[in-house]
Amino acid sequence: MVYEKGSTKSFCSNVKDAGHQNHFHSFTTETGEKDTETIEKFLCKVEGNAAAAFKAIANREDLSTEYQEALVVFVCLMHSRVPQFRGDMGAMMEKSIQLLIDMQVTNKQAFYDMVKRYEKDTGESLGNPEIFRRQMAENIERIGVTEESTLPFIVSTMKLAPLLAQRNMRFICASKEHEFVTSDNPFIFYNMVHDPKNFYSGHGLAIPTTEIYFPLDASTALNLSFGPTKYPYAEAAPSTMAKINDLIVGWANKYVYSARERPDLFEVISKSKPGSVMAMRIS
Repeated sequence: MVYEKGSTKSFCSNVKDAGHQNHFHSFTTETGEKDTETIEKFLCKVEGNAAAAFKAIANREDLSTEYQEALVVFVCLMHSRVPQFRGDMGAMMEKSIQLLIDMQVTNKQAFYDMVKRYEKDTGESLGNPEIFRRQMAENIERIGVTEESTLPFIVSTMKLAPLLAQRNMRFICASKEHEFVTSDNPFIFYNMVHDPKNFYSGHGLAIPTTEIYFPLDASTALNLSFGPTKYPYAEAAPSTMAKINDLIVGWANKYVYSARERPDLFEVISKSKPGSVMAMRIS
């Protein structure tokens, strides 16, 4: 079942079509051609490397170092390949560019000097520099970035893998009466002792008290933390299941997915506003 946040809508969908978006990983090459394969091949390789780890987890086996590394890389990929992350990156890029341009147009003389350097280097005339400066100042908020420009972040986020690999890995197993849901933004990181009043408190991945959760399927969720892990597989209490599912719903961008109808979560999902509770912001 697919549930839409902030709505009473729910519908059935197969795995292939759920959350599908055409050309989400496509980009235009320098020759002007649409490349639909490069990123997809990279994603398939990471998914293929993690397939054996998923099989071992389903059989409740201990994971080798190789399997653990493949799983961590896969989880990193699932953090960066979703619309929420790329939307956050695009928003941060836009804000950075807008701030930079705002600083440039505020100082008239520095702006004139910059225009002169550009015209000298390129041989291209930009016309009256003051008119050009005013046009830029009036249109700062309209400056944006393309969706394609956020694609490099999918690959660069793989650098997070060594950071996540430092954490202890355990698997939270659902009881027969309960199941995990998942979403279109399944990588969850949350600092359970976060103090909103403390400037130095937050939900960063490098903070020791930040817990990472990732639902692998309806019966198993991955947990990465610095806490002790006496047993790699542990059945979750109903309260723990409820807490993790609430986090999954909160982190979802637009859709929550379940293996069956979930009347217990329907009200929570329908009252949740679209968009993740954890949006990245530039500071």
